[in-house]
Amino acid sequence: MVDWVASRPQIQEEMTEQIADMIEKETEAKGVAVIVKAEHFCMTARGVKEHESDMVTSVVRGIFREEPATKAEFFSLLSNMKGMR
Repeated sequence: MVDWVASRPQIQEEMTEQIADMIEKETEAKGVAVIVKAEHFCMTARGVKEHESDMVTSVVRGIFREEPATKAEFFSLLSNMKGMR
């Protein structure tokens, strides 16, 4: 699903929203949190030429927006995963 959405030319913020929309629709979950970290080809190809030119976008809905403890737990887990690479 993410590959299909990401294969179209678009801005990352819209792509992140579309991914959240699809997950929300297909799963009927009480909450959805989507984090996208991507390197922008336009920046690496047009002159910045920095391979560390990643951009991060996020969408939080439902319980992840309404319940601060749930949102904090999600982002804490995400932060802890950075050291696992």
